[in-house]
This record gives sequence, structure tokens and C-alpha cells, in this order.
Amino acid sequence: MTSILYVIYKSPLINQPSSSVLEIAEQQLSEGVEVGVLLVADAVVAAVSRTVSSTLRRLREKGASVYVLREDLEARGLSQEVADLVGYSEAIDLIERYEKVFTWS
Repeated sequence: MTSILYVIYKSPLINQPSSSVLEIAEQQLSEGVEVGVLLVADAVVAAVSRTVSSTLRRLREKGASVYVLREDLEARGLSQEVADLVGYSEAIDLIERYEKVFTWS
């Protein structure tokens, strides 16, 4: 099975391409692709946004793994509710584990 990790840098709240990648990820899940989403930089805001967190929750329910970079979340004074927190070294491990990695900024 193909595995893809999407690393999202900009908040899907203000960046249409970042929002679109979540729709693409959902479609790929329905096609049997193993999907991971890693939120970094300003995209960590999505983990606490009601609008986007419902999309992330739906992705998780369909089998996607959703991660938030802990240091970026803490730097913005936020706490997460929807995703697994990972540190820098864990993020590198994720990037190495997935067959394909796409970045969205």
C-alpha cells in the first residue's frame, strides 16, 4: 500500500491550497492510500480551529494519522485536541517512514 505524508505549513483557515490538500488526503484514503498529515508552523492553528479540526477529526476517523509539531504549537501558546503531538526528531522519523512526502506552504 502506498503511504503519503502531507506536511502543511500554512493555516488552512487562511490558505486555500492548504485546505484543498485535506480534501485530497480524504480522497486518497478512500482509494486505500495510507495518509498522514503533519501540521507545522502556522498550520498548527488548524488543530484548534473548530472549522478545520472537524475535517482533521473526520480524516482520523477514516484512518489518517494526524500529527502536530509540539514546538510550533507551544510557540503560539496553543493546546491541541485533535492530533498527536510530535517533536522535531519524531517528525523526522515520520518523514523517513512514509514512501512519499509532499509539502504545502
